[in-house]
Amino acid sequence: MIDYNIVDITKLKDYDLLISAINNPLYINKVLVDELKDRIGLKCKRIIIESIYRDFDFSSIYSSFYSKKHRLLPKECYRIHFFTNADTSPDSYGGFMVLRPSTIEDSRGRSHIMPELLVNANKSFIMLAPSKSHILGTKYEVKAFPWMAQESDISRCAHSATWSIVRYFSEKYSHYKQRSINDIVEMTPLFLNRKTPSEGLTLSQLSEVFSAAGFHPLILRKGKDKISQERFKSSIFAYIESGIPIIAALPDRDHAISIVGHGDINQQKVAKYNSKEPTLSHNFIDSLIGIDDNYLPYINISDKPSKGSYGIKHIEYALIPLYEKMFLPADIVIMRAKYLIQAKHLDVPSNSILRPYITSSRSLKRETRENISLNDELREIILKTPMPQFVWCVDISSIEEYRVRKNSARIIIDVTAATKDRDPWILTHDSKFVLYFDCSQGWVEEDIAIEPYDMYQNNLEEVNL
Repeated sequence: MIDYNIVDITKLKDYDLLISAINNPLYINKVLVDELKDRIGLKCKRIIIESIYRDFDFSSIYSSFYSKKHRLLPKECYRIHFFTNADTSPDSYGGFMVLRPSTIEDSRGRSHIMPELLVNANKSFIMLAPSKSHILGTKYEVKAFPWMAQESDISRCAHSATWSIVRYFSEKYSHYKQRSINDIVEMTPLFLNRKTPSEGLTLSQLSEVFSAAGFHPLILRKGKDKISQERFKSSIFAYIESGIPIIAALPDRDHAISIVGHGDINQQKVAKYNSKEPTLSHNFIDSLIGIDDNYLPYINISDKPSKGSYGIKHIEYALIPLYEKMFLPADIVIMRAKYLIQAKHLDVPSNSILRPYITSSRSLKRETRENISLNDELREIILKTPMPQFVWCVDISSIEEYRVRKNSARIIIDVTAATKDRDPWILTHDSKFVLYFDCSQGWVEEDIAIEPYDMYQNNLEEVNL
């Protein structure tokens, strides 16, 4: 029968009770317990230990790999559930971690843990998807980004990073198929060596896996000169702002991770901003949020990492899993938007702050309808303007507007446009006029007084401690 044990957490030492409650070194050890103490600490008030649990992902690799070994591992797993209150109500559910049997002392399996338990910053912006679980017939739900540690022989860091992104899309959007970690391994094309035991993946193999999973991957490479490095960093932040998780490759660490969000605006940098040219919003953000299979999720990847750790500057390649019809790349969008401002096609400050991102036209119009700070005439124009399934948006703010996350100008661009398309615009506006394309009338310009309105924030979820 399935058994449930409760461990109440009132002090950090209470986490040690997990070792005695499970009482099997294949599933839990002091290293894991110490990590829970350090990362989650007293934000968790109660843990429910569920056994026996059959995990979809571990079962997939058990069938394909562990069942063929001379010394067999158990098929069963444990699952530990975290609660922020001792009442174990659905409102206090913080997610779960599967503990799979492991002979290499890393039993951390599939996990969906709310970021509030793990992030160490007061405010972050992270991609999250709902995940459901059941305890004694009661349904629980947590919004999280999927994570698991690598399985060493069968899956390495790149497999885990790919799995986390593919699983995120399958939980966020119903038309993406759920894939097990073994599916990711089997989808990997052979390259000079066997699939298992694995020695890791190349970017080319990763691209093939994402293509097989229904994506259209774009690979970016950081150049050696300052201009190409800035273009690379700007593109990464633009896709993260779009709610598209990316694979980041760190060749000098022989490592791959997922990037799933970013930190808060550094208001001190905004206050010191002094330029005569437009700049991008990422210049005021000091960190990215990463999923690294070596650590519990939502690690901080800083612009200025401490000695011995990696940071944003160590990312040399990025793989972006795009939707089929997302043709226009971020660097072209940014270049075109800056040109509009510098050529005075928009009446905005010369040192405006630009925030580029992709969104679905459906989400944009829904948020437009619900944004009470938006001008009524502008709202009607956006709602009635024909758009493709996805669009690029560039929110344009003055320094004062950006401090309070508002903008009074925006550019909407056709994401299906070609890179050299002379006219990719769908709509542009500043605080005085709106220019948009009407299928029956062509380009239409209307004089409208537009007050600053709240920025679009649908792609990332704000996480506050």
